[in-house]
Parts: sequence; structure tokens; C-alpha cells
Amino acid sequence: MSISSNWSKYLKFLAVGIANTLLTWFLYILLLKILPYYISYTFSYVVGICIAYVSYRFFVFKRVAINNGLAWVLLIYVIQYFLGIFIVVSWTEKVGGMVELAPIVSLLITYPLVYMATNVIFKAD
Repeated sequence: MSISSNWSKYLKFLAVGIANTLLTWFLYILLLKILPYYISYTFSYVVGICIAYVSYRFFVFKRVAINNGLAWVLLIYVIQYFLGIFIVVSWTEKVGGMVELAPIVSLLITYPLVYMATNVIFKAD
């Protein structure tokens, strides 16, 4: 695979990530009005997983994932979730950061790892 092809794929992954982040962050902010932050984060996170898988499959990688690909993507996001909720709680309760920014802080830390793992799942034969 050429450098330009890899770069194009990464830019698409980044664009999907930005769009997904904005949509799920907006959902998170709306849910904060009626739910605690950790439940709002969890619900918006699950919605984000669904958006991500469909986007990776049909837009970014344009291919079927490896065997049990959906299960692998879910595993990646479960790991990211637990790391993310740890970051969200730490940011909010230990650092004293703004609750509205907690998911963004989490994403900045975990997103590069998710790209590397997802790239393996959707790699070419």
C-alpha cells in the first residue's frame, strides 16, 4: 500500500472520528441535563461504537473486517471505554477539570491506539 493511500485512509479515519466525536459529544451534553455524567458518557459511547463500525466498514476501509471483525472492534472499544471512563472520572474528580471536556481529554489519549488496532482489523489480505 502506498504512502498516499495510507495517508488518505488515515485522513478518512480522522474525519470519521471528528464527526463521530462531535455527534456523540453533543449527545453527551444533552444527556447531562437528565443523567449523571458517567451514564451520559456510557450511552453516548455505545452510540459512537455503532457509528464507528459502520463508518469504518463502508467509508474508511471499504472492506469487510477480518474474521469476527465486529467482535474485535467491540473489544477495542470496550478496552477504550474502560480506559476512557478512568480518564473521565480522573479528569473530573481528581484533576477538577470541566465535566464537559472530559470526553475530549479521554479521546486525545486513546484515539491513536484505536486507530492502530482498527487498522489491523480492516487490513488488506
